[in-house]
Amino acid sequence: MFSLASLSVSSFSADADPKGDGEVILECSLWRYTGLQPCEKKSVCWVDEKGVMLLNENAEYKFLGQTNCDSYVKVKDQSGNSRFTCYVLNQNIIEIKAEYTPVSLNIIEEDQTEKSQPGEIK
Repeated sequence: MFSLASLSVSSFSADADPKGDGEVILECSLWRYTGLQPCEKKSVCWVDEKGVMLLNENAEYKFLGQTNCDSYVKVKDQSGNSRFTCYVLNQNIIEIKAEYTPVSLNIIEEDQTEKSQPGEIK
């Protein structure tokens, strides 16, 4: 049987980020034919760059849970440029995956800013 599915990873700022330290929430969403059963628990999951499934919380992330075919993780510190991958599993076999690699805004801002010499006005 063939079924069509689409997997997307998106990010948005964490609402509870009073320090403004760049925390983001990653959302992994599986879109598929509506006639199929809901996604099983732990079938849409996140792994870190070492391949370890994210289930709890550590210095880099906090797993927020899975709701039907959507899985959420809060990335606490993006300065390490850690890569996070969302997997969709069917009987512990990877069916589809999508990666998220944080982009440092500091690097982008620095590259796009003209630099001036001391005493020089631009």
